[in-house]
Amino acid sequence: MSVTIKSIARIVGISPQAVSAVLNNKTNCRVSAMNRRHIQKVAHELGYCRSITAQIMRGDNTRTAAVVTAGVALNIEEHINTLLLSLLKRFNAEQYSCFLAECNDDVNYSAHLLKELISRGVRHFVFVGRVVEEQQLEAIVRDNQCTYVQFNGGMKRRIVSDMHCALAELWTGLEPAERENFKLLTDPEYWDNNRLKAMQQLFPCLSCEEITDRYIYGFKLPEIIGTDRAGELAEVGYRKTRELLRDFPDTKVIMYHSDHFLYGGLQFLAQGSRRIGRDIQLVGVNNTTGIRQNTFPLRSIALPAEDLTEKLFQQSLQDGELDLELQSRIFANAMYRKENAE
Repeated sequence: MSVTIKSIARIVGISPQAVSAVLNNKTNCRVSAMNRRHIQKVAHELGYCRSITAQIMRGDNTRTAAVVTAGVALNIEEHINTLLLSLLKRFNAEQYSCFLAECNDDVNYSAHLLKELISRGVRHFVFVGRVVEEQQLEAIVRDNQCTYVQFNGGMKRRIVSDMHCALAELWTGLEPAERENFKLLTDPEYWDNNRLKAMQQLFPCLSCEEITDRYIYGFKLPEIIGTDRAGELAEVGYRKTRELLRDFPDTKVIMYHSDHFLYGGLQFLAQGSRRIGRDIQLVGVNNTTGIRQNTFPLRSIALPAEDLTEKLFQQSLQDGELDLELQSRIFANAMYRKENAE
């Protein structure tokens, strides 16, 4: 027999209305802390589960959220997986049920997915990455009186990473010769390239064309559809590092679009005579495990994961427009710290 509010009320000797208020997390009910704990203990022992259907029909807050990613290519990124897991843990810590879902390039599928999640009681969304037809999907969420926030996209409520301070810190620590021979290996046409934005902030007196000519070694980010995305990106990093050093042999610092490309650069440089960390500095983006645990002295720029998780959680529960920039930091691995402490 299923456990009901009334059966719990009979056991604890408190009215069903009071029991319902406690188990539905109502903050305005007049139940003492001791009785509240007693109700929760009995409900847990009996295996009581709240009816989501009843909550939806009453229009109650279901304390249900969804973390929605932008597709398979994003999901295989280590720093994204770390963020997803952190978000799920953060919602669960506050006694929210939380779905994990994935949009794709079919806007009809994504629209149906959001409507299905809302029908299951989702009232709060975190979107991770840029999704197709964002305005249409955003309208579905808003029209259903749900709250939401997006990380790195174009929605009206979003949090984006700002690399300016991290890049400025990196630049300040470089020798004059290293600044003169600095190259950013990235795609200048990438839809929201915060690496280029940081360079423009670092050199406000230079035009975009001047920055590109002096400091950017451009290439087109590949459309990777295979199963070994990380390996294919590393292969691109290998080739582009070889080409860069052929065209600019005096290069002393390479900053890569992401850590994946840096891994390929490492493979190429390991075959030559340049000493990594001495003759040439390598800097990545995302601070993945392969960087942190590498035996070469390396650095990588990334957002502090704990700060990002907390901001996304808090903002997913709120309304109103939001365009918040979180400051990335530059992280040095253990080998880099050891060599530079000597």
